[in-house]
Amino acid sequence: MVNGGWRAPSAWTRRVNLSATAISVKQTLPTRNGVGPSCVTLPQDPDGRWRNVLDFLVTRFATLSRAEIEARLGHGDITDADGQPVAPTAPYVGNRKLYYYRSLVDEPRIPFDEVILFEDDFLIAVDKPHFLPMAPSGRFLQETLL
Repeated sequence: MVNGGWRAPSAWTRRVNLSATAISVKQTLPTRNGVGPSCVTLPQDPDGRWRNVLDFLVTRFATLSRAEIEARLGHGDITDADGQPVAPTAPYVGNRKLYYYRSLVDEPRIPFDEVILFEDDFLIAVDKPHFLPMAPSGRFLQETLL
């Protein structure tokens, strides 16, 4: 028994442990403009639909053109867990994790700022506009609380 008699379910504990592992891998990769990389895990491909990493990424990120994905691969914007650039012709391997840095052409500016209510070495309390995203996601990378 912990926390005054209450114990977290084991499934919840496992989920937290898995998240901590994922975070430790991502922390080894640098941030760009204050934003860490996103991760995609290559699914198993028993039918052999994808010959290489580029074929998968074109399918997975259908809103991007093949040329744009090739350019990102060429610039080293898509890496493995060690931060090594992935070649477009790299063979497709299921369960492999790739890390990529998102970019937005026109990120809308949110015209309000957060207010720090309290801060010490362990905690920060912030009053933020309700529409300001907490973390980079969707249409926002820089215009977030974090």
